[in-house]
Amino acid sequence: QALWVSSHVHSGSSRSKSSDHFESAMADAVRVRFPADGPMCPTLATVYPNPRWLYLMAFFFWGSLTLFRWVLFILDVEVIVYWNAIDCALALFQALWVFWHVLFSHHRWRYLHAQPLGDIKANQITHVLTVLHATEPAEQLYSLVDDLKRLPCEGKKVLLIGMEAVTPEYEERVAMVKSLHGDGFHEILYTVHTLREHEIVGTGSNHYETQVAAQEHFKGQDMSNVIFSKFDTNMRLDKDGLLLREIESVWCMVDPETRKGITFMPNVYWSAAVPDRHRTYMERFVSFTMNTLLQQSTFAMAFVSGSLEGVGEIGYTPPSLLAEDDLTATKKQALLAQPSTYRLCSAILKTFPSGGKDVPQKQWTYEFLDKKMKRWMMGHVEKDCYMSTWIFCRCLLRDFRDKHPPVRNVLRSVFLLLFSIARMYIIFAVPLNMVPCAMLVVPSEFNHTDFSWLTLIQVLPEHFQNLCLRIPVLVLKTGVHEHSLNLFLFFGYWALLPAVLISIVTMVRIQVRVYRSFRFLEFNWRTLMLYPMVFVPVMLVMGPLFLLWSYLKHGILNRPPGHMIVAAPPSGCDCETGANHSQPLQA
Repeated sequence: QALWVSSHVHSGSSRSKSSDHFESAMADAVRVRFPADGPMCPTLATVYPNPRWLYLMAFFFWGSLTLFRWVLFILDVEVIVYWNAIDCALALFQALWVFWHVLFSHHRWRYLHAQPLGDIKANQITHVLTVLHATEPAEQLYSLVDDLKRLPCEGKKVLLIGMEAVTPEYEERVAMVKSLHGDGFHEILYTVHTLREHEIVGTGSNHYETQVAAQEHFKGQDMSNVIFSKFDTNMRLDKDGLLLREIESVWCMVDPETRKGITFMPNVYWSAAVPDRHRTYMERFVSFTMNTLLQQSTFAMAFVSGSLEGVGEIGYTPPSLLAEDDLTATKKQALLAQPSTYRLCSAILKTFPSGGKDVPQKQWTYEFLDKKMKRWMMGHVEKDCYMSTWIFCRCLLRDFRDKHPPVRNVLRSVFLLLFSIARMYIIFAVPLNMVPCAMLVVPSEFNHTDFSWLTLIQVLPEHFQNLCLRIPVLVLKTGVHEHSLNLFLFFGYWALLPAVLISIVTMVRIQVRVYRSFRFLEFNWRTLMLYPMVFVPVMLVMGPLFLLWSYLKHGILNRPPGHMIVAAPPSGCDCETGANHSQPLQA
């Protein structure tokens, strides 16, 4: 890791000079440097917490809420019935939440024809379209920039490419973008990010760099109508191409005083950018599941968009934490007056590696779990720990740069924190508790002598008699002390049934939208068979149990999940020429 950080800082020393062709093309592409005296606004972030106590605490917290329930099964099975009924009610609420937003927001062009207030016209808006680019293939960068170039809008489009110091031949790549797509943007800017003190390797620190650079570029100008939208290099835009039109319509229809607090949330889907027949089974299943689960969130994963002034007032995206998309939206809710989230109908595709025949299923699955999902879920823990400390015990925060002010919207922030914890709880409780309890435990303990059961789904009845989904329809055995137990048991099952049906309808709608939105995707009927076949092993063994194991492992080893924190290079160091190199900090 120390060698990696050293190469990150030294990489500029090995770069060759650009050719005359690229130098001439680069003449109009402006590099924006991080200001020597720091950003215009205070940077509100925390130093990365100690992994040992953070992840061990997460392991014991989620492990006790999920695995400990099976200890109660041995002691008193009736407690399982009461607890499971509460879980089923929570699952029903989540299913209704997702269905409502999918039906009435994410699958409707509700803002395109909104009536503007009249204080501003769409052509007065400036879109800063920021693309974070590290070591991804250059073709992905050119493809995304081409999509952004084709987006119609009334306002000006400014392209900002956030390069890393490890990006190979970044001068040539910026020059190629200028040569191919320079006519589609009012300006083309770029930054080259090198790690500073306490920053972590990842999109969060590069995102922070581009936000500061955008403010530096517009310094001295009116930034009240500058919209900053961040994209990852491996994104593709839908064929409708109305993302900026939707954003402009919302911007022009809302009160000027509330524009700083706007968060734009389009549909963000995950899939390999190839037809189904060239995709691995596990990649298809993971994409199918994520496209549904992401709708539970209150932010767009990997896509961040809103007022540039607003993101400055909340202290930017924290460069020292993983969950940069979630944190940016959450800090807006905590600090800005009248924050709001607008769910858009436009779709963005975050592309997975397809794998195909070149990558075995086991290798693709392990790399996804270890390099993707683990970082996401551990970033979720970081964010909840950061916000709970800020809300309830601000004096314990280790400030990254500037001191944190008190949270302005305390009740709203507490509600978002509870909602975030409940969303995480559902991820663990559904496969580890609700499904086994509903299909195995309760029907076996309360059999046909207690209730009359209606079998809805039966899997291999000749070999697995209890592997089925049943619901109680009639009480056969009653008693005064059993009344509450019967009530909770009935309530749990009759809440779980509509939750399952609503979730199936939602998943189908989402998948239809995914295939219709992107021309390069092509459906294959075998995809329908994947979900019931791999639901149990993936959701149970490779999902929450892998996360619990990751929390335990990284807590014991006292190691961050795939990134590290660095110290600033000594004074006078030119990070790009490699005069000195940074040293790793102990987490």
